[in-house]
Amino acid sequence: MKRMVKSALALMLCAVMLLSLPAVAADKTGTKTFYDQLDGYAQGIYNAFCRSDVQGWLRTGEKFTLTFDGPFSDAQAAANAIAQAETWALAAFELDYPDFFWLRGSDVNVSGNSDKLTMTVTTNFWNNWANGSRSVFDDEAAVTAAVRRIAGEARAQGGTYEQLLYIHDWLTLNNQYNLAATESKDKESNRVPYTPVSALTGEEDPVCEGYAQAYKLLCDELDIPCLYVIGYAWTGSAWGLHTWNQVLLEGQWYAVDATYDDPTGGASGKVSGLERHDYFLAGAQTVAGGYYFSDTHSPTGEKISGIPFTYPDLASEAYGGGYTEPEDPYWGDEPEYPDDPYWGDEPEWPDEPEYPEEPDYGSLFRRQDIPEAGTAVESILTVTIDDEKVTLPAYALLDEKGNPTNYVRLRDLAALLNGTEAEFDVLWSKATGISIEPWCSYDHPNGTEGNVPFSGDQPYTVYLEDTLVDGMPLSLTAFQISWEGGSHTYYQLRDLGRAMSFNVGWTRERGLFIEPDEFYTDED
Repeated sequence: MKRMVKSALALMLCAVMLLSLPAVAADKTGTKTFYDQLDGYAQGIYNAFCRSDVQGWLRTGEKFTLTFDGPFSDAQAAANAIAQAETWALAAFELDYPDFFWLRGSDVNVSGNSDKLTMTVTTNFWNNWANGSRSVFDDEAAVTAAVRRIAGEARAQGGTYEQLLYIHDWLTLNNQYNLAATESKDKESNRVPYTPVSALTGEEDPVCEGYAQAYKLLCDELDIPCLYVIGYAWTGSAWGLHTWNQVLLEGQWYAVDATYDDPTGGASGKVSGLERHDYFLAGAQTVAGGYYFSDTHSPTGEKISGIPFTYPDLASEAYGGGYTEPEDPYWGDEPEYPDDPYWGDEPEWPDEPEYPEEPDYGSLFRRQDIPEAGTAVESILTVTIDDEKVTLPAYALLDEKGNPTNYVRLRDLAALLNGTEAEFDVLWSKATGISIEPWCSYDHPNGTEGNVPFSGDQPYTVYLEDTLVDGMPLSLTAFQISWEGGSHTYYQLRDLGRAMSFNVGWTRERGLFIEPDEFYTDED
């Protein structure tokens, strides 16, 4: 498989040398999308990851060191900056090099003094390769062989468009989506469906990561600029984590989502008959599944949590035209009118064309009509999270029959879900109000989590401002309790699950439960 080995930058970096770092790194097809978003330290470390000797250590998991020459005016600050830069560099490297699919982040230690700092890097592997059940070298060889064979077949099809179409169709016709992997509660023990091994060798069926990483590797082999896109997508009922691709064709970027073009729909078998091209070379305003592509696919670029990268803007329309706005409805030949100006019936004009409706995701969260003010009743919820029972302070509103509906504070819930697949951060600013950042760790507690500063029933007022969830304003049902000059906002737990795609339910046997790794459903 082609691998562009970058210049052997010795990483003898200092404050002056950072100003003149050679910006030579790029991914294997010549783009610098992620490299250009790195700072000086991170660009130097990325260049080191592209060296053949370092890539050898990435395959074996051996520790390796990189040195940085001073003088440093503040050695500790420089050490911290270098450690943070390594995380950014590795995230960019993994986006550019999905053939290093066994990598699972790294551990870094920086030591030294004002004259020289040494960074020791220990890369981590996913369980399949960490426990020795699979061989990095055997799996890499199998992927490389498959990529070369399939890319060779694609070259025989013609130009760039034909090659992109061939590898798209090869992936959708030779795979079926691995529902069992996504529904498994243990996603750590078997990562093969999340790697190109699955999509290219047929050993296991892939999930979206397998499709998208395989598509990029094939584009890399064909010298077609391609990006591995990480973000979230609308499933038709909820937002979920998702991956797809962007390719550069004739100077413009287009989206390719092989996963969405290979739907299950109840059909079984790799060639299900449901394969399609709705998401092949799509533009931002391409209509697929009834919605504009840009409204159902939102990239975050977080290969490593908390390290976001941005992507180039997509072309507006699909490659080759695709969907276009209907022409003026008065198409066709001009009707021939009789000489007599008082002719019979008015000619029947064609019906107004139906334009695709803009998806209104906010409509999924219609704020419920609760009293503007009243009394909130103190409550303590026992919640099962990943089979562990925990307590969650809450306040309930009673209906006319005395039935309670419980509401919880964001910070209390964020603290309980931190470290799970449903983790989220809570932010507030005067300009935007309350913001929720899904899939980000909650790392700035204020000390009140799980222990609110008041007790007993409290007066409340309804909260009528929209809440930003990953930048999208949603009309969530909420109320506020004021205490010593501050406000504490309480939300319905099911609303939060629906907005952030984790499941909330209740059964007689389990009681109230949260399933962080399951999509939200209205079923208990």
